[in-house]
Amino acid sequence: MFEIPSRAHLNEWVYHLTGSASGEDHSAEVLTSSGFLAGSDEESTGIVSISYDFWARDDAETIDTDQFGTKVDGGGYISVVAGACRRAGPSVTKLAAKYGETSFVTMNTNAAAAYAGFISTLATMDGTTNKSIPGIFRARELTRAQAVSILDDRFVTFLTRPKGYVVVKGVTGAYNASDFTRSDFVMLSTRRITNACLDLVARAAEPFIGLPNNEVHRNAMTSAVDTALNRYLKEGGIQRYSFKLESTPDMQVLGNVNIYLTIVPAFEITNITVYITLARE
Repeated sequence: MFEIPSRAHLNEWVYHLTGSASGEDHSAEVLTSSGFLAGSDEESTGIVSISYDFWARDDAETIDTDQFGTKVDGGGYISVVAGACRRAGPSVTKLAAKYGETSFVTMNTNAAAAYAGFISTLATMDGTTNKSIPGIFRARELTRAQAVSILDDRFVTFLTRPKGYVVVKGVTGAYNASDFTRSDFVMLSTRRITNACLDLVARAAEPFIGLPNNEVHRNAMTSAVDTALNRYLKEGGIQRYSFKLESTPDMQVLGNVNIYLTIVPAFEITNITVYITLARE
């Protein structure tokens, strides 16, 4: 709990997370075999593994699909944090005293709770990538190869960069079989922007519940929704949006209005590649 982990201990921990490094084979503890990562990687080019089991399901355990028949991926709502981190604070001092370890003012943590708390402080369009979390610092530095291996298996982890000890990439547990076969929500920021737009539309439309379903109120609802989304557009959360309201005569009898919304999120920058050419003069 308090001792800084050895390099050997760290290497074994990475092995348990990814199953990609040499080490002791405690197969029941390797998470890739039956836990969080099962099925997240491709079995062959561009095909999601049949063992991937994060599809959203109804009460009857039937996999849910959207209006286009595409399976709804629940993995986009899940972030699993695997940080070789330490944390400090009054609670650590109290806990150390409880165990008679009064010489320690920091302790080991995977940083999951701190990560969740940090997310709640960010604007919805801001990703966690390349950001430092207050009170969290490294216990022992991962190698870049280890960090990449952890990240490839859809875990959030940390590295030291010029700006400090930061989140490598704000990934989710959504499937990512290839660049062309992947969930729309492999990044946390995309999931949060989408949810923010849903909330904006819901809040803008809610005052019209209980009013007559006529052209006047539908036009007013359209204007309210457009105003809310346009404000978010100017704030930088989305790059473009379009929507339409639908309420057929049969739907009006039932009191229903459908809103079909399409957005282009402000996708976050996650990689920068520099190409250099040498010239003679």
